[in-house]
Amino acid sequence: MSGLSRWGRARALAAAAVMSIGIGVAGTPAIAQEDAWAAFSITGVEAFNRGEFIDALDVFAQALVIAREFEHSDQRLITSLANLGMVYRSLGFFDEAEPMYQEAIRLQTSALGPRHPDLSATLTSLADLYMGQQRWADAVPLLSQALEIRETAAGPNHPFTALVVFTLGEVALAQEDWEKAVGLFSRVVAIRQQTFGAVHQSLIYPLTRLGISFHALGVLDQAEMSFSQALEIWSTVPLPVSPEYLMTLEAAADLYRATGQQDRARALDATAEEFRELP
Repeated sequence: MSGLSRWGRARALAAAAVMSIGIGVAGTPAIAQEDAWAAFSITGVEAFNRGEFIDALDVFAQALVIAREFEHSDQRLITSLANLGMVYRSLGFFDEAEPMYQEAIRLQTSALGPRHPDLSATLTSLADLYMGQQRWADAVPLLSQALEIRETAAGPNHPFTALVVFTLGEVALAQEDWEKAVGLFSRVVAIRQQTFGAVHQSLIYPLTRLGISFHALGVLDQAEMSFSQALEIWSTVPLPVSPEYLMTLEAAADLYRATGQQDRARALDATAEEFRELP
């Protein structure tokens, strides 16, 4: 079956699921439905992890059709909606992904309450979708709600809380709200240092963004300190392959040029060029 025909079939199944039209499941014994849902869901996850998004969409859509037969409060229905939202987003079909996440949030809120930890993840997924479309005003309230849930459930200094704070920092960075970004990324650094120690690799990402924000504000000594810490941690990584490495190198080189440290800037530029040439 061609990719186009698989796509058309998956879209048709997803549309039927949204309209709660049972396709081949009416009257099926409950145990058989449960087994079929589990099989479709596992197959979809495996396909998604292989990057086979059209195949994943196909089987996730079939899982959702079955899940529509369960109670509205059933976690399997919420999971199916979130899975479809995830695949649609990966395919760049944001208009299709949005109602999936929105329905999942409505059902979770109704079934679990507005402060349940599981709701935080779905709120963040929808916020990420909006961020991909630069819909910052739509993303921030969702992230703020997710942060409140995380702070209540796990505490203000928990690593899970830091994940949401980091995402809010990304929004502030994209909007060039440098002071807000500094506050948010500083909080992430503090939480991760307290939890993992002073040279943990998870510190690289907030430190790099903290350096960028300080540089934009003209607080050059703090920017240099942030980049120096990030580069020191990168030096403990045997073979950096993440695009984040290039981000740190380029941002630090820009700062060194701005502060007249040309030799240091050229050294980082050379390292960045070597990184770009990696296969």
